[in-house]
Amino acid sequence: MVQGDSSIVQAGRIKIVVGLALVAGSAISLYLYFTPRPPLPEPLLHEGIGRVLVQQAAPLAGPGGRITLIRRDTSMTPNPATEAQVRGVVAAARQAGLVIGTTNTLRLDPLRLVRVAPNDFLDWLRRQKEGDVIISLLGPPLLGPAQRKQLGEHPAPVVALCSGDMPRQVDLKALFEMGLLHAAVVDRPDPPMVPPKSKDPQSWFDAYYQVITRDNLNDLPSPSPSLQHGNHP
Repeated sequence: MVQGDSSIVQAGRIKIVVGLALVAGSAISLYLYFTPRPPLPEPLLHEGIGRVLVQQAAPLAGPGGRITLIRRDTSMTPNPATEAQVRGVVAAARQAGLVIGTTNTLRLDPLRLVRVAPNDFLDWLRRQKEGDVIISLLGPPLLGPAQRKQLGEHPAPVVALCSGDMPRQVDLKALFEMGLLHAAVVDRPDPPMVPPKSKDPQSWFDAYYQVITRDNLNDLPSPSPSLQHGNHP
C-alpha cells in the first residue's frame, strides 16, 4: 500500500471514531433531556423534605411528645442530601414548638439499599413514650409478625421518607393498615423537566415529592409482582 492510500485509510478511521463519539454524545444528551430527575443533591429540595416530614409529624405528637429522628451517619461519609434534610427537620421542629429528643444515626453501606434493621426499629418503637413521634429519613419499620407482636396496641406513629423504588419494593399500604406507618414521602411519578426557580423549599418539595397518608393510598405506585402475590413485610 502506498503512503497516500495509508493516509486515506487513517483519515477514514478518524472520521468513523469522531462520528461514533458524536452519536454517543447526542444519545446521552437526549436521554438526559427526556429523563427528568430531581437535581440532587439540591439543598432546597432536601430541606423541603425535612420540613414536610415535621409538618406531618406535628399533628401526631401528643402533649409533651418528642420527635425521635432516624438518619444516616455522615461522620465518615459526607451526604449533603441527608444534612439538608436534617436542617429542614430541625428548623421546622423549632417553628412547631417540638423537641427532638433522640437522634439515632446509622452507618450504611452506600452500595446497599437503604434499610433499617428490623430489630433496631423495633427497639426504638418500644422506647417511645406516649405522645412521641418517629421521623425516619431511612424508610419505614419493616417488622415481621413476631416482632409486631412485641409492640403494644398503639405504637408510636412513624413518618418516613420512602423515596426511590421503595414504594415498589415495600408494601407501604400494608404498613399503613397495620398502624406502623402514618405518613410517607414518596417521589412524584411525573416530576417537571425544568427545576423550580423559587427559593422556597416547599416549592421544590411539591415539584418532586408528595405525601401519602391513609386518605390517598391509591396514589402509591403499583408494588412489584412479588408483593402483589402476598410477600408482605
